Amino acid sequence: MYRVFSQRGIPAYLIIIMVLLVYFVPVTVPYRIKNTGKVMPAREYVLSVGRDGQLISNLMDNRKGVSNQFNAFQFERGDEVGYTINPRIRVGETVRLGDTLANISSYNTQRLLISLQGDLRVMEATLALCQSGEKPEVIEKANAELDYALADAAIQDTLFARNKKLYDTQVIPDEEYELQYRETRLRHLQIAINKKQLSALESGVQEEEIDKILSQIDKIKQDLKIVEEQVRRHILLSPVTGVVQHTAPGDTLLIIHDVSAYLVFMPVRFGQKKQVSPGTPVKIQILHARENLTGEFIQTSNTIYFIDGQQVLMAMILLKGPFDDVYPGMVVKCSINCGEISLKEYLKRYFISVVTS
Repeated sequence: MYRVFSQRGIPAYLIIIMVLLVYFVPVTVPYRIKNTGKVMPAREYVLSVGRDGQLISNLMDNRKGVSNQFNAFQFERGDEVGYTINPRIRVGETVRLGDTLANISSYNTQRLLISLQGDLRVMEATLALCQSGEKPEVIEKANAELDYALADAAIQDTLFARNKKLYDTQVIPDEEYELQYRETRLRHLQIAINKKQLSALESGVQEEEIDKILSQIDKIKQDLKIVEEQVRRHILLSPVTGVVQHTAPGDTLLIIHDVSAYLVFMPVRFGQKKQVSPGTPVKIQILHARENLTGEFIQTSNTIYFIDGQQVLMAMILLKGPFDDVYPGMVVKCSINCGEISLKEYLKRYFISVVTS
């Protein structure tokens, strides 16, 4: 009996008793999953140039893992296209929802717009003339106006031909050449208007002809509406309120990070997936800062990653404000509160983590 409680035997019995107590006594302890995570914006907008010269606008929702808004502006081969970023946009400054980000200029689109506008004016003038009866004196006046328009167009043609030669040799800029082209186009449109007016005055118009003109006017208006919508879409507006980020030289023209919400991506071991559920509170500590932030667990990814020889999943955590000292790319310490578990389960998980680490 004395030997059982000898100085050497007591520690062994005490250890056995402690293990039995820990294993069977219903004692609970808090269990937390701790690791470092990386801060990412909940949404980010990227404006870039594609391989074939198209302009790509993409609003990525990092929480859902999908693109909420994707636009690719494709232009015809041989078209002269320019992208102009708003000069007021600077790195580090805040862009508001609906602010103008960039403008796209397409020579073919502008030329089509001017052509449709001119055609509409011609048809509307023709319709007005067909719907009103005129006297012989008016016909004589229309002849004089046509002669004037022909002479004016001939002068403009000569001037345009001279400027075209200068443009081909790169003596005059694009703006002056386009101005001369528009002026020449308008002169010939005026001739078309005068000819239509004179023809209508001389021959008279039936109801069927008026209906035909009305149909042509309706078609031109529909085409014009489509082109005007295209021109409107060429003014790119910000889909988010966020901060402009620095972009490296390359195909990316502009990046905006949404500052209204942030996510934290944190690796968790594959075996810990069942221990967390949506809405689980998370304590977040910014490195080298005294104040802590809070968040809540959203979900884990369905893709396995290997980090330090372990299979892990990426846990997504929604960070709660305020965000005064939070920046995208920041590394933070995360602690997911998984609630109370028994001391037996705690030791079991601890030994498993030691063996698998």
